[in-house]
Amino acid sequence: LGFNHLELDGDVEEKLKELVLKIKSTGSKVVLWSTYKTIREEFNPKLSVVRDIYKKVTADLGEQFVDMYEEFAKYDLNKVFDYKYLWENAEWKMKPGDVDFLHCNLIGNQIIAEKLSKEALGIELLDYGDFGTMKRVDLRKYLLSGTVSRTI
Repeated sequence: LGFNHLELDGDVEEKLKELVLKIKSTGSKVVLWSTYKTIREEFNPKLSVVRDIYKKVTADLGEQFVDMYEEFAKYDLNKVFDYKYLWENAEWKMKPGDVDFLHCNLIGNQIIAEKLSKEALGIELLDYGDFGTMKRVDLRKYLLSGTVSRTI
């Protein structure tokens, strides 16, 4: 789920409810997290709408929502999206050498990991060292000025 919802035909809310109810029927707990904000501003209004749908569905069905869109809004996204696209992607109008606005780098992945682990699992990843081959960075260096971070 995520960027694919931007062009999805039909009622995204109903399709998402159907999926969540199917998962719940197995006895599983469901945690939905929104797609993150991206450096391509023209997509952010739609991503915000999809985020709001996720938030509504989780509230309606008594499940948990983690707002990754708002979390990413705290950071300098030019430092979170810096991969260069290697081939042409006609669907998203990217050419070789363009910045990949769909996939965040390791900094973005750390933001996601820390936010999800804290809110969905109640685990502060700050209490742990690096994650295998992933070396943690001080996320405060990537915050927009004036933004307060929960990271120490």
